[in-house]
Amino acid sequence: MDEDKKPTGKRFRRMENISSVFSSSDLNHRLFGHEGFQFFLFQKRWEKLVGQVMAKESYVSSYKNDVLFVTVTNSVFLQQLYVIKNDILSRLSEDEFGKRFTDICFIAGPRKKKYQTFTTLDPINRAIEKEQRMYDQPLTDKETDWIRHWVSTHIEKEALQAPFSDMMKAVLQIRKGELAAGYHPCPRCGALTPPDTSLCSSCERKNRQEKRARIIELLRRNPHFTFQEVTSRFPCTYPLYESCVNQLIHGYKERIFHQFARPDEKRRLLALLTHRPIESMTDQEAEEALKKLPKKSW
Repeated sequence: MDEDKKPTGKRFRRMENISSVFSSSDLNHRLFGHEGFQFFLFQKRWEKLVGQVMAKESYVSSYKNDVLFVTVTNSVFLQQLYVIKNDILSRLSEDEFGKRFTDICFIAGPRKKKYQTFTTLDPINRAIEKEQRMYDQPLTDKETDWIRHWVSTHIEKEALQAPFSDMMKAVLQIRKGELAAGYHPCPRCGALTPPDTSLCSSCERKNRQEKRARIIELLRRNPHFTFQEVTSRFPCTYPLYESCVNQLIHGYKERIFHQFARPDEKRRLLALLTHRPIESMTDQEAEEALKKLPKKSW
């Protein structure tokens, strides 16, 4: 592109450094020039104005127009601050934000509450720290010797012996930490399971899948069963029952739509929708009933 034909304007200007983000707009003024932010910084400078001893028993609480309100937690210090009030005002006149105040009102009150900062990452960091403490388990000499002997016996390449040794130590530390934290073997597969659960996550997922498969098979054989009839045979929650019913309904709808459904599948679909036994209806009756039902119902 020719030099004289380069596009110009705000979006084509170059930025030399990160400070240009603030200097090139009014963001600097809106962020750091805000009166509330300046008052916050002024509160931090109170210790420099009155000294460390006085700042322990007093703090800037608020202001209104040209009057500064200072809360004092001790009656002795309250009297002392009244004595040096003029000295404090002279120091305020030299402060960029404090020069607006012409009077100070000292108020007896409680100590300032210190709130611990909180971010959305704090729960994650606490969980990571807890996990690190749990897995920071020392290995005995016997365990270290066993790892060293196993690696030297089974790993021929010397370059791989150190990584394998570190990996085995880390795995052993994890297992010792979980046992110390109350983990117990899963009754189905033997994997260590947290104390508040009976099965490991893998077996729990398989258990849910097997339970879902049993309920679907029961509804295939008896599509008219209600939730009470299903849960009397396989205890389950209503959302699980509803999900299984919807899965069967969707499957029958697809087969009927593509016109390769078996003759009895229309009766099974109607039985799922109306809870009528399939023996109490004919194929013709099911077809006529499905035609009359709104399509959104099935």
